[in-house]
Amino acid sequence: EPSSGDDDIPKSESLMTVQSNEKQEKSSPGQETSGPASPPAEFRSRVPTVVWTLVVVFAIVFVGYFTLPMWRGELPKHMQEQLAGGSDVKAATDRGLATAFASLQSQNDLLNTKVVVLEQSLDELKARLTAIDELVLRQSGNERKLKELQSEVRSAARNLTSTVDPALLERIDALENSMSKTAVVARSSRAFDRQELDDRIAALVARINEQEEEAAAIKRALRASSSSDVLALAIGQLRDSLSRARPFEAEIATLKRLASDKADILTAIAPLEAISVKGVPSRSELLSRLPAVVDATVAAIRTTDQGDWIDRTISKLRGFVIVRRVDGKGGGTDAILARAEAAADRDDLSAAVLEISKLNINSDGEINAWLDNARARLTMEEAQTTLNRIVLNGIETLG
Repeated sequence: EPSSGDDDIPKSESLMTVQSNEKQEKSSPGQETSGPASPPAEFRSRVPTVVWTLVVVFAIVFVGYFTLPMWRGELPKHMQEQLAGGSDVKAATDRGLATAFASLQSQNDLLNTKVVVLEQSLDELKARLTAIDELVLRQSGNERKLKELQSEVRSAARNLTSTVDPALLERIDALENSMSKTAVVARSSRAFDRQELDDRIAALVARINEQEEEAAAIKRALRASSSSDVLALAIGQLRDSLSRARPFEAEIATLKRLASDKADILTAIAPLEAISVKGVPSRSELLSRLPAVVDATVAAIRTTDQGDWIDRTISKLRGFVIVRRVDGKGGGTDAILARAEAAADRDDLSAAVLEISKLNINSDGEINAWLDNARARLTMEEAQTTLNRIVLNGIETLG
């Protein structure tokens, strides 16, 4: 059926509504696509801020690193110890060793004082014993004189019996009996007093002997402990010096003084005294110098001053270009030097010394100086090994 006019109006309105909706839908994707463009712009605006922040932080770290010595003392103690590293730990260890050594030394001095006091007490007791012996001798002499007097009185009484009143003789006998009883009582009292004094003196002497033995044992233990620690420290210092090329005369003297009663240590360091004044090059230095020394030795051997001027000229020309065997075969000079160089390449100093010792060349040559230093270095290494073994044995003994 045909629509009326009223029906046409809603249709046009619906068409307009659909078209407007389509425009809105078309415009909305554009708006969505324009939305993501804002974050990159915002990110680019933040980049300079981040860059300047990093620059400031690195500048602060740089300045703080180079000014660390000026303000490190203001930091807490544990942070200073962490910044200081191993040197502070070593210093603390050294201080601990010094404190322990001082404590042991004070204990040793105290024991020495006690020993001196005990010795003085022993001397006083010996003087008292001497006085007692003198009293005993005097008592024996008095008793002997009393017996002699009694015998004289009896003999005189027998001679005068006829002329003396009997009552007087009775009184003399009574007096002698009384004197005898008194002497017996006195002797028994003196014997008791002497026995008691002897017992007390014997007990005191035994106690003094025990104290002396204890003091001697403590003193020996303290001396052994402190001397072993100091001796190990001196051996360590000498071993460190032996690994370098500088002189070590002071370390040798110190170890000799501390180990005066250690025959094994004195035997180990005896070969080092002659070379301790000037020092010896290190193993690596000797091995690195050997090729140049070998070349100089070969050039010196092939250059001669004998013959006419033609021979000397040819010898000098040969010195510009040195051609020699390097396979080490044979017993000639070139073979010996080649084997020595091969041993040096293997870091075998003893084998190089053994090969070069086979050469028969001028004692003033550079090769002989190198040989003397190499032998001295081997002697030092052998002494190092011996000292290490002695220290380990001492540690096992104490353990």
